[in-house]
Amino acid sequence: MITKPADCHPKSHRLLSSGAAVLLASLSTMSGFIEEPFETIPYIPTPSSAVDRMLELAEVGPGDLVLDMGSGDGRIVIAAAKLGARGRGVEINPELIERSQRNAMRAKVSHLTEFRQEDMFDTPLTDVSVLTLYVLTQSNLRLRPRILTEMRPGSRVVSHQFGMQEWDADKSERHGVNRLFVWYVPARAGGRWRFESGDDHFTLELYQEFQQIRGTAYFGNERLQIRDARLKGTKIDFEIERGNGEPLRFSGTISENTILPRGGDRWRATRTGAAQVIAR
Repeated sequence: MITKPADCHPKSHRLLSSGAAVLLASLSTMSGFIEEPFETIPYIPTPSSAVDRMLELAEVGPGDLVLDMGSGDGRIVIAAAKLGARGRGVEINPELIERSQRNAMRAKVSHLTEFRQEDMFDTPLTDVSVLTLYVLTQSNLRLRPRILTEMRPGSRVVSHQFGMQEWDADKSERHGVNRLFVWYVPARAGGRWRFESGDDHFTLELYQEFQQIRGTAYFGNERLQIRDARLKGTKIDFEIERGNGEPLRFSGTISENTILPRGGDRWRATRTGAAQVIAR
């Protein structure tokens, strides 16, 4: 089946339907942006098993707002609603929007779903907790800065087939012939922090590139590199080996300019300078 939006201007950015073309997939290895959109885009729905696995990997449940970019017949949005989440679909083709609305009514989840005819590059992301994608890598890269700045830390992004180049996925897997990627939007961890635990304290300088972090801890004149540093959304973990004793382990949650411990430890960290950008 070939779908062609009647109102698509030749120079406008086209939003691909969920389950984008095999033809487009073959172009994913091309370098540079695709300047001219295709006049026709074969509509190939995402297999139901892949839809279910995407939502499972993103741990979708009640309380989530799932946004599907290029929602096609609405199957991802509807599947999310069946899990108790709210679902929003963005689609350029008005006929597919009408079909999605009918499908949502048949599934008795229309009260949890909405479908918009909209350009995905203009779609708001601030209230979205899970973003699902099946668009070319270059479209992912155009969306990437907005994902990192507009979506809340800890939100999840799931992509079918296409990655985000330097931003490595937190999880990826093969699902039959499909390849699935998951990212957790990272908190802004980079910068200088003051850690305090009772009368003891130290300064930590963190450097961040997407979810990858490294850093140096300063105990007075003593300078130590942190190790086993991990950042997953708002959760940060690292160790400091000081002397011959057991390494100091820190597991915390970042909230704006504060890090609070997860578990029974008693310490607190406060950002003392400007936050570093997540990626350049």
